[in-house]
Amino acid sequence: MNTKTQVTDDTAPGTVVVRETSRGQFQRGVISGPHRLLADEPASVGRLDSGPGPYEFLLAALGACTSMTQCWRNYDAAHAMSYLKGRNSSGAGAPRVG
Repeated sequence: MNTKTQVTDDTAPGTVVVRETSRGQFQRGVISGPHRLLADEPASVGRLDSGPGPYEFLLAALGACTSMTQCWRNYDAAHAMSYLKGRNSSGAGAPRVG
């Protein structure tokens, strides 16, 4: 890795780039599309504590994924109930199968 590289350029969608920042022994710049993040280790182990550590990023990713999945499940369930409430007893408005 080039320790002089600044975290300034955009990346293609779906691409994540991690680079040394030349600040502190473990600080890293993370680029994901237009988003900029810093990763680091805590001050309690002698680092800059300028951002979450790798384990915190992993936990954040898992938590965000779980939360968003639950949100989509609730969204889908609400739309299904809305659809069912809108149907009359003859089944008019129901999608055709086949």
